[in-house]
Amino acid sequence: MCGIVGIEFSDNVTKNNIFVWIKKTLTVSSRRGKDSSGISFITETSNNFHEVTSFKSENSIFELLKHEKIKNFINNNHNTKKKINYVIAHTRMATNGNSTNSNNQPIINEKNKNLFVFNGIITNSENLIKKYKIKKNTLNDGLALSILDKDNKRKKYIKGAYSLIKISFKKFLTFSCMTNNGSLYISNNPNKDLKKIILSESSFFKKLNISNFKQGEINHLYLFKNKEISKNIKFKTYNILQSNKSVNVFDVEKENINKFLKKQIDKRSQYLLEKIYRCKKCVLPQTHPFIIFDKNGICNFCNNYNKKKFLPKKKLEDIINLVKKKYGQRSILSSISGGRDSSYALHVLCREFNIRPITYTYDWGLNTDIARRNVSIMTGELNVENILISADIRKKRENVRKNIIAWLKKPHLGIVPLFMAGDKQFISNVSILKKELNSKLEIFASNNHEITQFKEEFSNFKLWPDHSSHMPNKMSLYSQLKLISFYGFQFLKNPAYLNSSMLDSLTGFFNYYHSETNELQIFDYVEWNENKINQTLIKKYGWETAIDTPGTWRIGDGTAAFYNFIYFMYAGFTENDVLRSYLIRDGQLKRNKALELVNLENQVRLPTLEWYFKLLELDMKKILNHIIKSSWKYNNISF
Repeated sequence: MCGIVGIEFSDNVTKNNIFVWIKKTLTVSSRRGKDSSGISFITETSNNFHEVTSFKSENSIFELLKHEKIKNFINNNHNTKKKINYVIAHTRMATNGNSTNSNNQPIINEKNKNLFVFNGIITNSENLIKKYKIKKNTLNDGLALSILDKDNKRKKYIKGAYSLIKISFKKFLTFSCMTNNGSLYISNNPNKDLKKIILSESSFFKKLNISNFKQGEINHLYLFKNKEISKNIKFKTYNILQSNKSVNVFDVEKENINKFLKKQIDKRSQYLLEKIYRCKKCVLPQTHPFIIFDKNGICNFCNNYNKKKFLPKKKLEDIINLVKKKYGQRSILSSISGGRDSSYALHVLCREFNIRPITYTYDWGLNTDIARRNVSIMTGELNVENILISADIRKKRENVRKNIIAWLKKPHLGIVPLFMAGDKQFISNVSILKKELNSKLEIFASNNHEITQFKEEFSNFKLWPDHSSHMPNKMSLYSQLKLISFYGFQFLKNPAYLNSSMLDSLTGFFNYYHSETNELQIFDYVEWNENKINQTLIKKYGWETAIDTPGTWRIGDGTAAFYNFIYFMYAGFTENDVLRSYLIRDGQLKRNKALELVNLENQVRLPTLEWYFKLLELDMKKILNHIIKSSWKYNNISF
């Protein structure tokens, strides 16, 4: 998931230009990760002796490059007696292992005399490390790529997407690279300072004004041998410890919950199940905003429902083929979050429409590792390039933390969507990529079964018709103004919301409702069938599911477990009830089966909640108890 850089310098490059090129290449690469960073310099002495000097930082590349040790090293090691010939570096988005230096790249193996940087996630890393008895001195999953040292045919055993830049010291100094998904680009002799440069994305070359570059072929090992070298290699690593705390990374695990808390959750849940009245046709409850039941007990959403008419699949095929023929398949951009819909959409595009689009992922810091691994599983298996844009994860998490603390002071269901404001840049970033890639078609994977408009309508404003055929981000301007007025009033009532997250929240609102992207929704043409989607992803690709729910929806979104807990404790339903109700109306599900499913899916996802609060450094027990207690007297819901 990182931005990676490999540079071979020309013989006459100056000290100043070495630093300039490092700064420029890592700055453009930093949008793939800002959690931590690392740089390795390969220096050659006049007697053919090589030194590997690495600098690792627990902070962003911007902070690392400010450190005097970097500039001093370049000044002291590039002269008439020594030359800095190579640099490999990375700017990391933390996945496996916290952003501490022990987990950072470059990954260095002094025994085997090599070092490398990579992007992606090796989803079977633990099995490979155990099978090949690799010494485990880091939590970084890239350690599994060490199996490529002896025999590159072993690449077939590696699961997940990856791109690798490596320097080895055997008889020859070897500069090499390889990718199994295409997120690697190479330029030979780009200018007088550089003999070779390797980067993660094509747009990075354009930003550096380098025009002669090519994409690395899938699963092709590029070897760039140098002259014979001395057997004596010296390795030295400097760990730069800086002020910002590390970015925490860990998996969702079985919870260790207080028995009294569990009893309180069960008590509230049982009360709601006994008290709430549901539509006789679907499963929407009386607590859903603006619901009205007729004399037969059927809700207005069912009475006003019009079954979706799919556009001809042939029309989608024609659109794709036209773009592919005129501009090439790389002009097609497809979003992938690691969730089931976007994962299945990529399967359809690759297997049914025979294209390999460029995929795009936005990570805002509260995606679970399941989501990240599923992106890697799909793009690695389908050999599809993935462009990652990573937020400033420290800042995003702090903003969510502040808004949760503020919300707890005066709980209101209409404010809950604020917790997800930081995620909305996933839409606006498509516009950025569209310009960079000159893409002609942007494909998204939303579908009308998953429209959860109740979240905004807990504001007590009617914002949509009873059944809207539009995606939630297509809200009318008048409704947007009503929603803004609601938020403004709540902020005045609760000044705790007036914190440093406000700009991010405001940006999220405009990103969501005023995106310039005119995306094509694949499920307007392709039938959405839950069983088919699940079976395809799990059986064909080994797509991962969660340990704390039988459902596959929203399992890659860490915030979903929290907001659904709130909705259930206060109103007795979650977004699962909405999805199941749509499927009943659409004829895909019987009501009895829907009730069975929501009873299972609405159970509190305690392991994910524990993961979520640990990530935000909040007291789960205290917060859940507070929510349960206040839910009993929440005055906006009546039975």
